[in-house]
Amino acid sequence: MRPLGDISLALLGAMVQLRTADQAPTLRELALHTQVGLDAAEAAVKNLSRHGHARIVRRRRVGYVNRPVAEYEPTQKAADEAAGFVDLGAVISGAWR
Repeated sequence: MRPLGDISLALLGAMVQLRTADQAPTLRELALHTQVGLDAAEAAVKNLSRHGHARIVRRRRVGYVNRPVAEYEPTQKAADEAAGFVDLGAVISGAWR
């Protein structure tokens, strides 16, 4: 799998910085904090979620949308890869790519 790009890394960093005990950042808050376009942030967060680097924690009501919006946080997989962690058992078995 390809390494994470600059936008994805910035969004993961913002997820960590903006997370508090009672709420996590929404897509719009992530885009605003990282100064990335909303469309680019949406595509990157979808890809991060699909590949297991980020997940939806809960949904929150905000004033600018009628429906609740998703709050995102990075997963343990993202933290492990940022620290350079590699599962040696997966490497030996050939499952790691």
